[in-house]
Amino acid sequence: MNYKPFPEINQYVLEKIGGTDVYFGEKFSFLKIFQHGLSYALNGWDRMLLPNKLFQSDVLSLGRMIIQSKITQPSKPDLKRVLIMDEDRPYIKENCDKVSMFFEKIRSSVSPTEVLSINPKKGLVNAADIQSTAFNLSPGWPDRRVLEMCREVRTVALKTRNSKQLTLSEKEYIYTALQVFLHAFRSYYQLISNSGVETVLFTEHYHKEGLIAACNVLGIQTVELQHGLIAENDIYYVYPSVWNQGVKQAFFPDKMVVFGSYWKDVLLSGCEWQPNQIVIGGEYASSMEKPQRELPKENIILICAQKNMDGDYTKYIRHLVNQFDLRGWKVIVKLHPMETEKEKYYSIQSPYLSYASDEARLSDLLQIAKIQISIYSTTLYDAVGRGIVNLSLQEFGYAQAYAAEMIRQRVAFPLFEHENPLDVYDKVKDVMNTLLSREEVYAPFQQHALHDLLHH
Repeated sequence: MNYKPFPEINQYVLEKIGGTDVYFGEKFSFLKIFQHGLSYALNGWDRMLLPNKLFQSDVLSLGRMIIQSKITQPSKPDLKRVLIMDEDRPYIKENCDKVSMFFEKIRSSVSPTEVLSINPKKGLVNAADIQSTAFNLSPGWPDRRVLEMCREVRTVALKTRNSKQLTLSEKEYIYTALQVFLHAFRSYYQLISNSGVETVLFTEHYHKEGLIAACNVLGIQTVELQHGLIAENDIYYVYPSVWNQGVKQAFFPDKMVVFGSYWKDVLLSGCEWQPNQIVIGGEYASSMEKPQRELPKENIILICAQKNMDGDYTKYIRHLVNQFDLRGWKVIVKLHPMETEKEKYYSIQSPYLSYASDEARLSDLLQIAKIQISIYSTTLYDAVGRGIVNLSLQEFGYAQAYAAEMIRQRVAFPLFEHENPLDVYDKVKDVMNTLLSREEVYAPFQQHALHDLLHH
């Protein structure tokens, strides 16, 4: 699957809908929905397209929604005051227990009787929770609020159809994105209406607009937890002022929890957040736990690969083990937990090369390695303050803008394909103090701040 660079996508979206009101409904802005559709169009992701049903007559559309609600007969679990949308990112502790990577510590800030986690992708409540109930995430009865949102979407769809700046193909992708949004809105509205839920927690707000919209109309607080790096070149963070009005009416969370002051400063350079909306939660992710035991440094080059970038990483790994003298060193590759192309990595064999098991703790690997190589990754930030030299591959792959930002933001030193990383390591290992400090990136765990957030 092709992935265009983020700056290219941002420029494309600006050229197509910047300075227009095509993505505005009467009450809401569908800016992010248009971003989804246009990014799919630019990347040529035809598999995302759905048959367009947005222009059916009101009678036919209402009849279809009523029939759909009766056929699916969605069941509702017994929800709690705090609802966590946990998309199954486990962290394996030293005793081999699996816990939620981003929400395990958060749960300690609220009574167990007041919180429930569900996996919206699997439709099941997590087995680790007190209650385990299967349910169908399906649209329910189309009441007044649902019909109002349907009219909003129809209004925007009609403006899209009449737009002179969008091609027929681009319009089809936008129609698909609007339909996906509406289905998600109806499904989440059915799930959380009259449920007693007061706060919903989740990671990454993009592609959760249906959930956020449902919470918005029901007066439920939404809170995003930072799950990875946030950069100025991102698509759904750090919006320039040209999008100011669209952002104000778009589907963003009420609050954002970040790891440290560094991330808050990055977010505030955009127009979508106000200072009082951003909460510093510190090291709330289990993957960032500091090692419990001291482990000696070894001559290890750690490569933390990223999902959807197997082509770039496998190319570089082959180059590394075949072109440079690595005697006395070991290369360990840790794959992304959600990597789907593992065999492409495993096909590369070398006496210098090994692969970390899925159970290997990142914190342990970062503690024993002397060098980490990545393009851009949260693991580069995880390594800050652990005596490891971060090297970011430059001019390699579609994410060059992100990689350049790793250098500009003092997270890593640059590494080019022709350079032996051992030579670069020798040059920079004594100037590590020029990089970010750990506390800027990851403050201590702020349980009181999170407690206050969940008891607003």
